[in-house]
Amino acid sequence: MNNSKTIKDDDPCPCGSGKTYIKCCWIRDALWEKKEKSRIPFEDLKEATKEKVFQSREELQSFTDNMIDRYNREPDEDFLGLSSEQMARLLHFPLEDNADIVQLNKDISLQLYEKAPIVRNTQIFLSALAEAGPLKATAKGNLPVKFAKTLFDEIEDSRFKEWIRFRSEEDSIKVLSLRHILKIGGWIKKEKKYFKLTRRGKDLLNKGFSEEHFYRLLLTFTTKFNWSFQDRYPEFWIIQGSWLFSLFLLHKKAKTYTEDITVARDFIKAFPEVALEVDEIYTSAFEYITRCFSLRFLERLCEYFGFVKARRDKQQGPFSESLFVKTSPFFEKYITWNIQ
Repeated sequence: MNNSKTIKDDDPCPCGSGKTYIKCCWIRDALWEKKEKSRIPFEDLKEATKEKVFQSREELQSFTDNMIDRYNREPDEDFLGLSSEQMARLLHFPLEDNADIVQLNKDISLQLYEKAPIVRNTQIFLSALAEAGPLKATAKGNLPVKFAKTLFDEIEDSRFKEWIRFRSEEDSIKVLSLRHILKIGGWIKKEKKYFKLTRRGKDLLNKGFSEEHFYRLLLTFTTKFNWSFQDRYPEFWIIQGSWLFSLFLLHKKAKTYTEDITVARDFIKAFPEVALEVDEIYTSAFEYITRCFSLRFLERLCEYFGFVKARRDKQQGPFSESLFVKTSPFFEKYITWNIQ
C-alpha cells in the first residue's frame, strides 16, 4: 500500500536507504499514484455501465464520451487546479484559444520589456551586425571569431565567464543560442555564407523594439528553439513543452522568493513520468531533474525574459549555491491568469 502522503519530504525514506524520502522513493511513489489515478475514470465507467442497458452502440459511445469528458474537465490538484483538458491545451496549443486560461498584455510600457536581458542582448547583437555589415561565416558556419568575442564580452553573464577560454561562439552558450534564436525568429539570416540582417532585423533597429518583437522572441524560444541543445541533460521534452504550465506554477507558488527545489517538486508532481527518461546517474533522480528544470526553465527562460527576480545564496563548495526566485513586476503585468 502506498502511504506517501503521510511521509514528509525530508523524513528518512521508509525503504531504509538512509536517504531522505524526496531524494529516494518520492518519485517512484508519485509515478505509482499517477498510474492509480489514471485508472479511476475507467473503473467508474465500468461500474456505471455494469447494469445499464443501452439501446445502441451509439448510445453507449455517447454515455462513455460524456463521462470521460466530465472527468477531463474536473480540477486536478496535481495540476494546481487545472483540469486535464486545460492542461492538454496548454501543452499542445500554447497561447492558442486559451484566453479562458491566460492572456498576454502586450500593451504595457516598453521600459518594462527592456529590463529583460534577452531584449538588451538582441539589440546589442543586431546593432553590432548592422555596424559590421555582412559577415562571412567561418568554415564551420559560425560567426567570425572577432565578432563573436565582442558579443561574448558584452552579453555573456555566466558566473564561470572568467574561466572560459574563448575560441569561437561555441564556447559561449549565450552567444551561440542567441544567434540561433535570432535566425529562427527571422531577425538575421545566413545567405551565401554571409550573416546579415533581415528586413525584420532592420525594422527593429530603425523603428525600435516593440511588444511584437518580444512576443516573437518568446514564441521562438519556447516553441521553435530546442532547449536541450544548450546542455547535456536528456531530452526531457516535457520541461520545454510545459513552459506555460510552469509559468502558472510560478504565479501560484512564487510570489515571494521560493527555492528552485520547491518549484521543481510541484513540476515533477504534475509530470512524474519525466523520471522515466533518467538514465544511470551519480545523484538522485529528483536532484537531477530539479537541476535541469532550474537551468532550462528558471534561468534560461524566466530570468532571461525578465519573468523572475533571482537570488543566489552561497553554499559550501566552490561553485555551490541555492537559487531562489520570485515573479517580477513585468511578469505580473505581462501575464493575466483567468483562473484561480
